[in-house]
Amino acid sequence: MLMNKSRYGGVLSTVKTKDYHVTMHTTHSSYQPFINQIEIKIKNLGSPYLYFDQKYRLEKYVYGTWYKIPFYRDVELTKREVSVPEGESCRQTIDLHILDHPFDEGTYRVMKRISTERSHSSKEVMVAARFYITTEH
Repeated sequence: MLMNKSRYGGVLSTVKTKDYHVTMHTTHSSYQPFINQIEIKIKNLGSPYLYFDQKYRLEKYVYGTWYKIPFYRDVELTKREVSVPEGESCRQTIDLHILDHPFDEGTYRVMKRISTERSHSSKEVMVAARFYITTEH
């Protein structure tokens, strides 16, 4: 049972500001229940460079509220930094089997922090890609 409410509200899949123009989505909008991984694509649409690491956050939408899906206790994601130049994109595999939750039917989102600076300072934004787990295809 998910207990921790998200501290994030309506996080968008596309963010466009004077510093950023980034979009993130999953390769498919829906998946079969109990999958082990999904893939996301992050595209830099208008910043000299975007930077992010391998960390991600997954949440499930339940009765009008987003809940954080916890990782298993001993899981640590790599901090290897990825840079994406303007006009380019990058794919990342999101491992669901390392999260302490059965991926049954519902609405989910994967979230990542993106920065225009290597130091990941105050110039960070959060982007989210929504996807669905359903038995219907």
